[in-house]
Amino acid sequence: MTTTVTMKEHVAAYLLERSMLGFSVSGPNAQLLSSFGDFADEQDCRRLTSDLIINWAKDRSRINQPFTWAGRLAIVKPFAAYMTRLNLRRSFRRARYSASHGGG
Repeated sequence: MTTTVTMKEHVAAYLLERSMLGFSVSGPNAQLLSSFGDFADEQDCRRLTSDLIINWAKDRSRINQPFTWAGRLAIVKPFAAYMTRLNLRRSFRRARYSASHGGG
């Protein structure tokens, strides 16, 4: 049985991890990440893609300027690294499980 995790839930888990590491997770950056999670869920996206992130940075920005988009992209970048790390961990677990149970 596979449980689908929403992007908003991934954002919440990321912010929780950052908080546990001693980083501040309140303020505008956390709100923007939450906005990104909402946007991704509205688009029914379960994976991060460049197009998804760029569309959010441009479409949800109140100021239609490249420097604003760049700032929004910079906020999502650490979250994207977190998601990559999370996906690598899952892939490694699947590969280990498959190998230990006679799979290829």
